[in-house]
This record gives sequence, structure tokens and C-alpha cells, in this order.
Amino acid sequence: MIFVIAIAIGATIIFGVVAIIFSMKEEKAIKSLVQNEKNQKQRLYEITMLKEVQDRIGYSMDVEKVVDVITGSLDTLLSYSTVSALILENDRFIFQAHVKEGVSKNYLENVKAIMARSFSEMEGTDIPERIEPNISGVALDDLNHSPLASYFNIPLIINDRAVALITVSSTKPDNYTEEEMTTLYKIAAMASETLSRLENILSLEKGKLMAMIGSLADGLFMVDVNGQLTVINDAAKDFLKIPKDNPTTIDLLSALPNTYDFSAKIQRSINHKRVIEEKEVNIDEKVFQIFITPVFDESVTTERKVIGASVLLHDITLEKSVSKMKEDFTNIMVHELRSPLTAIKASSELLMAPPAPLAEEEKNKIIGLISGQSRKMLDEVSLILDAAKLEAGLFTISKLPGDLKKLINERISVFAPQAHERFINLVVDIDPSIPNFKFDPIHIGQVINNLISNSLKFTSSGGTVRIIAKPAIGSVVVSVSDTGAGIPKDKQHLLFSKFTQLGGTQNGVVGTGLGLYIVKGVVEAHDGQVSLESEEGRGTTITFTLPLDAAVKSDAQSQINAAIPQAHKLMN
Repeated sequence: MIFVIAIAIGATIIFGVVAIIFSMKEEKAIKSLVQNEKNQKQRLYEITMLKEVQDRIGYSMDVEKVVDVITGSLDTLLSYSTVSALILENDRFIFQAHVKEGVSKNYLENVKAIMARSFSEMEGTDIPERIEPNISGVALDDLNHSPLASYFNIPLIINDRAVALITVSSTKPDNYTEEEMTTLYKIAAMASETLSRLENILSLEKGKLMAMIGSLADGLFMVDVNGQLTVINDAAKDFLKIPKDNPTTIDLLSALPNTYDFSAKIQRSINHKRVIEEKEVNIDEKVFQIFITPVFDESVTTERKVIGASVLLHDITLEKSVSKMKEDFTNIMVHELRSPLTAIKASSELLMAPPAPLAEEEKNKIIGLISGQSRKMLDEVSLILDAAKLEAGLFTISKLPGDLKKLINERISVFAPQAHERFINLVVDIDPSIPNFKFDPIHIGQVINNLISNSLKFTSSGGTVRIIAKPAIGSVVVSVSDTGAGIPKDKQHLLFSKFTQLGGTQNGVVGTGLGLYIVKGVVEAHDGQVSLESEEGRGTTITFTLPLDAAVKSDAQSQINAAIPQAHKLMN
């Protein structure tokens, strides 16, 4: 009996121990399953959040958007009373807080103070005391006196620069585990790395863009939707005479003309999402064609969002000037050709149907007039053709052996009556030692004609026109000077351009504006050079050189060498 009882007690104990062992194993298994489930949940959350961060950031440097992504589904990972963010954006701080439990205003102020202190320690930046919070979630409850019991901070770093601080807080002490905090740190690190990489890419692309914009000859500046200046290139600053390296919108608007309401037109371009073109706008002494174009955010695929406007300043001053010159040239040519044509027509009619028989002398006089006027028209047409050939690079010369001294004297004799009639002194100084050499007599004669004619036009009665020709080493130098009004320094560079006429002449005679352009082309076709010296009120001197050919250059040098000993004898 006793033996049976002992066996029963032993069996009971054994079964109890076995039950305890199985119970402990079951509890351990349950705990393991719970932990695995929690780990899987954290891992799934981590993967989901990392993908969402990657997808939603895209090419946007919007830190607020990144913070929203991280904090948006935080309650699936852990419990909290508030999740807050302190964001640095464009040198200003933004404080956001999402309240999940009805904490007090004092609780939230404590959270903000902790965040400000932490951000300041990271960046060494003073945080403004008053930052208006943006609060979402449930309403604050000042009757809830639960203190801030636990929290942790997650910094968002872009290229070693803190741009945001996220703080998760709770009224419960020791509310957050190492695993939970580590998960959020991983996500924040991923976002920071993505933003840093994106910022580097955008910085590189911006550098390329700014280099391209800076190299534009046209002026360009851009403003955002609030009218703040974001980009301006050097050409725009030069056009608008803005000396500052980093001008503001106020500097820009101050430089623009009051007669043109840029602000209103830019706003109209942004509001209506269309390009505004202004054909001609005068700014200082220049004329611009202006294009105001809305700038769209290309990352928005649904509705095109305007983020600002670009303003292009295309300088058309030269085009306008050339257009006016051509118009003036056309009018002058009509006048220049109409006068001789009228004379030829009248003379021809007089010869064909005279009112009375003409004496032989009168006939010859009329024929001479027709011949002279025809020659004048041919000279004008030749001038235009030569200019066209020079422009097209087809101008050629025919060098022949000739006497430049004789050619100059012939041309001077043509203008002598005109100078005598206007009481202008013609002073001629031609060195007789100038050798004969090869040059184009027709075109060089044209050069001398143009220079003497111009000097006479711009010289008043009693003035002097001086023609000097002398040999030099390897060349002949010819200069024509006058005592006219002179040419302003800022306009001297225009003198040898097509259709250019500077100032009025002394006798009201106008020309085509091609004379000095032809002079330069002819001389350079001879491998010579043209230079100008002028002073307002004291007159102008134009000098050109013609190179001697090799044989003549050698003979001239021999004459110089032979003359040196003779000169020494005379001196001794």
C-alpha cells in the first residue's frame, strides 16, 4: 500500500516537472515569436520607410517633405505623445509638432527648448526665442500636468550641416528601446545621405548652369514667385550698371527705368503662365529686346507649377544703329544719284530738243556736264560695289609699277579749286626721294581722294589741310590732316565702320559713310596699315602706310646706306 502511494506521488511530481518544463518552453517560444514578430515589424517598417524616403525625395531638396516622410507613419513603430521637428530653411527656423496625446502647452514648450538647445550645440547657432509653432494632431490640454518623461533626438544632416532635428517624446518614462531608436537613426542617416548626394549633384549642375549663364552675352536674371532675385549674370549687371556682387531685388528695380513696370509684367507672366515680349525698351543709352518667361517646376507632373520667372535682356543697340545707318545710307544714295541723273536728263533733253539752235561751244559744255555727272554716278556705284566686295571677302587689287608722288599731286590738283573757293589752305609736303613701286593706282587714288575730300568737308574757311608723303624703312607713309572740329575719343573706333558719319560737315555736304571703310579695306589689301589721331577742337590726322616691294626696298636701303657716309662728311 505504502509502495503504491509512493509511486503515485513520484508520478505526480514527474508529471508536474514535465508540465513546468513544457510551460517554460512554451512561454519562451511565445516570447521568441513575439520578439521575432516585433523584429520583422521593425525591419518591414525600416524597409518601407527607406523606400518611401528614396521615392518621395526624388530631386527635391525640400527638408520639410523629408521630415513629413519620417514622422508621418511613426506610430506604426512606436508609441509617443508628440513628435516635433525644428527645421532650418533659408536662414529661418520652422517648428512643427504633431500631438498624439493631449499634452499641455508647457509640455510642448519644454520640448521646443530641448530641441533649440540641442540644435544650437550641434551648429553653434543662436536659435530665436520666439518661433511660432505649427501644431497638428489632437488639441493641447493644459489640465494634463504629465511631465516630459522620455525623449530622443534624431538629427538630419546634409554635408556635415544640420538642417533639421526630429524629437520623439512621451509622458511615460523609459518608453523607447535601443532597437526603436536605432531604426529611426538608420532612416534619418539614409535620408541625410540621399540629401547630401542630391545637394552635391545639384551644386555641380548649378555650377555648370551658372557658368553657362555667366558666359551669355545677353543679360539674364531670375526671380521667384515672391519677386525675390535668385540669379543674375554679369552681362545683366553691366547693362543695368549694378556694381554689387550680390544685388538684391531692390537694387535690381532701382536700376530699371521707371517708365517700364517690370514688377507688374513679371507678375503677369507668372500668373498667366505665358511669355511676355517687349520689342524695344530703352535703358540708359541702350535699346533692349526683353523676354519675360515663366519658370516651371519640372518635378511636378500633374499641373505645371510656376516657381518664378526669367528675364532676358537682348541688346539690340547695334542692330538699331546699323538699321538707322542703312536707312540714312539709302536716303543719301537716293539723293546722291538723283542729282546727277536729274542733270543728265535735263542736259539730254536740251540737246535733243533745244528751244533754239545751240552753238558748238554750248553743246560741248552740255556734253561735258553729262560726262562729269555720269562719272560721278559711276564713282558712287563703284564705292558701293567695293564695299560689298570687302564685306564678302572678294575684294582684289591690281598692283602696277607707278609713281605715288605723281598720283598724289594729280589728286590734289582736282581739289585745289574747291579749297581755293572755300579759302582753305592746301599745304603739300611730298618727299621727292619716294621711289617708284608697285601699287594699285586706281584704288590708291580713291584712298587719297576720300581722305582729302573728308578733310575739306570738316574744315572751315581759313583752315588748313596738309598732305604729307615720305619714305620710311620698307614702306611709304602718307598722312592727310586738317584743322577741323576733331572726333570724340569714344567715337573714334566707329570711324572706319560702314555707313558711319560722325557729326556735321562745315558746308552741309553729306556722304555715304563708306569712304573710310573703303580706305581701310584698300590699304589693308596692300598689306598696309591705317591709323587715326584726333583731338576735339584741334583737328584730325589719318595716316596710311604702303609697303615697298622687295626690289624697291633693297634699292631704298642701298640709297640710305650710301647717304650715311656723306652725311657724316657734311657734319665733320
